[in-house]
Amino acid sequence: MNPYFEICDNKGVELEGSLFGTAFGGLNEPKPAKMDDINVKVELTIKEIYCGVRKEVTYERQTLGLDGRTVKQETSSVNLVVRPGM
Repeated sequence: MNPYFEICDNKGVELEGSLFGTAFGGLNEPKPAKMDDINVKVELTIKEIYCGVRKEVTYERQTLGLDGRTVKQETSSVNLVVRPGM
């Protein structure tokens, strides 16, 4: 019987973190996939472009957890400033 059967899967990856494994970013830990860019379309009127405007833009984004594996969807917002004549 393998003494490490309960802490590793069939590929040898640890199921739970340890001092030399995934808990502290071990060398064998695969890098997380790169997240896609976020594109947000903001509609502006000609008057808003000419005079300037402040708008709050809300969008959905993915965030990576502290463990480097879990990904969750969250809603974020940012204040957009369009200066006159931009």
